[in-house]
Amino acid sequence: MFVHGLSMSADSNVALNASSSLEETFCFEGKIKSVSWLDNGKPLDFVQDNNIATIKTVPFGYGESYVVRIAEIIVE
Repeated sequence: MFVHGLSMSADSNVALNASSSLEETFCFEGKIKSVSWLDNGKPLDFVQDNNIATIKTVPFGYGESYVVRIAEIIVE
């Protein structure tokens, strides 16, 4: 999954519009087993209800920014 437009997390005294989470909801045919970032392997929380999946992404840490981040979706 390619994720665009992630915000940055930071202390509110340091950065404006700091955010702590973002959800991506989409149709997905297979049963999801796990989701994780490809760049650091950290797992992402997700919920799947029939063919609708919601993946809870996390923002970049303070001082980090990438144009696109990629999450790997493992299916059963």
